[in-house]
Amino acid sequence: LLVAIEKTLQDRGHYTSWATVRETLSNHQIVTVVLPTSDGRTLRIRKAAKPDPEHLGIYEALGISPRMMKPVKTWS
Repeated sequence: LLVAIEKTLQDRGHYTSWATVRETLSNHQIVTVVLPTSDGRTLRIRKAAKPDPEHLGIYEALGISPRMMKPVKTWS
């Protein structure tokens, strides 16, 4: 799988190793916002942060939507 990812990236002009891809994408964060309500419940919203240009280049080369993770809302 890793070789396929590297090959796909090379075919699309990104000459880099899996280790570099992993390092580059390691700082694309996912955040959870916790909002308590007046009735004692808690709303949690989990969402990916806005990708940096380096992230977008990799996602585009691999055919991955930068909006791969839609916000997830849960109540507790």
